[in-house]
Amino acid sequence: MRKRFGNALTWYNALLDEAASFVDKVLNTARQKITGFNDGSVEPELEDPVPSPSSFDCLEDEMRNISPSTTSPPQTGSKRAREDNTEEEQSPESMPNNPFNDAVPRERPSDYLRASCPLCFGGEFPQTAKRRNDPDAIVCIDACFTQKRNRQARDPPLKHPRSVFVPEKDVNAMENYIESLRPSKTHARKKQNVAEEGNEDFYEGDGLRVPKSVLDACESGFTAADDRREKASTQFFDDTALMALLCRHDIVLFIANMSSAGEKQHYVVTLVESLFQHLPLEFRIGLLYDIGCQAERSCVKWGFLDRYTDRILFGISVFHAFGHQWACQVIYHPRKCSGFGLSDGEGCERFWHSISKLIAYLRVCGYHQRLYVLDRQVDHARTESHQNLGSWIIRRAEHTESKLNAAKDILQKCGHSKSFLREQWKLQVQSQTKPLPRQSQSAGKDAVEEILRLED
Repeated sequence: MRKRFGNALTWYNALLDEAASFVDKVLNTARQKITGFNDGSVEPELEDPVPSPSSFDCLEDEMRNISPSTTSPPQTGSKRAREDNTEEEQSPESMPNNPFNDAVPRERPSDYLRASCPLCFGGEFPQTAKRRNDPDAIVCIDACFTQKRNRQARDPPLKHPRSVFVPEKDVNAMENYIESLRPSKTHARKKQNVAEEGNEDFYEGDGLRVPKSVLDACESGFTAADDRREKASTQFFDDTALMALLCRHDIVLFIANMSSAGEKQHYVVTLVESLFQHLPLEFRIGLLYDIGCQAERSCVKWGFLDRYTDRILFGISVFHAFGHQWACQVIYHPRKCSGFGLSDGEGCERFWHSISKLIAYLRVCGYHQRLYVLDRQVDHARTESHQNLGSWIIRRAEHTESKLNAAKDILQKCGHSKSFLREQWKLQVQSQTKPLPRQSQSAGKDAVEEILRLED
């Protein structure tokens, strides 16, 4: 009975997918004929074709007959040693190019984004009600290492018509591109040792407003900032985690399937690149990430996302901000910089909680089946979110009004004007984000000698 019910459910899902795909094609064709505009966007999709419903009849037989050779080849040596060998073998002539093409000029966000979240990407563009440097939309990124999949042979292809997953080949190509931009680990360590010998603090690049000493302290305090630290074993798991990009209304826009032991930066870059492929050239994004300070640091130092850095406002998720240095908080805390409003950047955490019930099943299912189940979950959650957007606006408007009234009361009681308070805050930011003074190796000896001289 369980097997028959499973086959019936599979057939039913296949029919739903075919119907959804047909409706989307009809609507896109009608929209293009009426408006005369083709935004040139392509929805995120997997590289494998959709199997016909008849292919499910022999699904179990195919899975039994899958050759063991389809599994990932065994890897010898430690992961760190393999990464170092790859970096040493990279030559300048073989440096890969950015796998993403330049964004297509468009008058508004793509139909895919407008259908995903009409509040963030719908309406008229450009938006005239916002301030010049404020973001047009706010998104958040985070990874979840509880969503793993055991090492096993891959199952037959299966794809959701509205998949949110970035193609695996694009993720792998971006990894090679990112590694080609970074210097070798040996060269980076030598450069760091030379800088430490000078004992001089400084800003590492144009656009960075936090000195190196503060960023180093933040990096050492977060495991997510160390992409070489293992959070999941690649020996036992083929897929180690998921990284998602959500809008401020907790609607999933893109997901990257992770296969590395740590939270590497190429997944973040891939998701942001995928988003900007669907946006107008003047569209600005507010990006909230657990280690947003380190993300901007890497973009400035190594040229990641150099096509979009002037259109990205980096911030740190609220619940993680208090683990950063105070000098970092005054720049990246969403409550202390203009443009983020009351967005907390924790939408990913709420999404991970909503799919936590699938952890046990997705741990043992096949590669394509896992992505398909997650896509169906995302599609269902998106439909529910669309139905509740009206109540969301009312609820958030009431919350914002209460916060505004409380802030006005505090301002009236403090006895100072807004201009005076803004000027004082500006001076505080300048003072607390200055590089540390140059440290002399003989400073302690000189201080002791001065004390002895005064005593004499």
